Amino acid sequence: MDEMEMLFSSLSPEEMEELIREIDIPCDKELSSRIKSRLGIKEKGKLKLFTPKRILPVAAVLCAVIASAVAFTLSNTNNPEVTAPASETTIVVSPVDNPLMLAISSGDDSLVAKLLSLPGLISKETLGFAMNFSDLLSYETLHEIALSAKEVLGSTGLDSLVESALFGDSERALEELKKREGMLMTPLEKLAFFFAVAFCDSEVVDEFVSMGYDVNSRDSQGNSIYAIAEKYGNEGNMKYAIEKGISN
Repeated sequence: MDEMEMLFSSLSPEEMEELIREIDIPCDKELSSRIKSRLGIKEKGKLKLFTPKRILPVAAVLCAVIASAVAFTLSNTNNPEVTAPASETTIVVSPVDNPLMLAISSGDDSLVAKLLSLPGLISKETLGFAMNFSDLLSYETLHEIALSAKEVLGSTGLDSLVESALFGDSERALEELKKREGMLMTPLEKLAFFFAVAFCDSEVVDEFVSMGYDVNSRDSQGNSIYAIAEKYGNEGNMKYAIEKGISN
């Protein structure tokens, strides 16, 4: 049984209908055709109509991903002896190539959770791919993907600060923060601030703020630090937010 068969066998009729609605990915025609073939969906003309707001965000990101992959391949072809240095804070993204990545790019937390229970779908690119869709997924889902990656692969591949904040390891997160100078600026380091709000002690959040982070900032979904702490039941950070004048 291959990856797609595992996906289809795990879905309820309602989930299958949802997947079909999400399936037309303009810049990955081969994947779309392959999945639709498995589902028995017949092409009607060259294009199938879908709600633009559901398709365009995924399409834009995937097009950018594929363009980057092509550029990287060409540069390596022209310079065969040059290899890019590995970086803990750099996430390499591959195009959607398995059902789990498809679920991640659709922003369906419940489908991601279902697929995480199936063997063989976690790869070294999965977590990095998920981080690039962090605005579509809950922090709890990102946490579960990271745990699965560490269990299956032995490592998340994430920057140590990002990993410790995502895992709620406050002691390690504080140690990592104190090693760094000045405000942290990479996208993943900024995301680590909100992970800390969700999962770590208020001391970690306060350390971020002391390094220049705006306590009034909101995440990509528009949530304040109070709203994030409340969603994940972090009473210490709810109290911290209130003390800073943030209550919604």
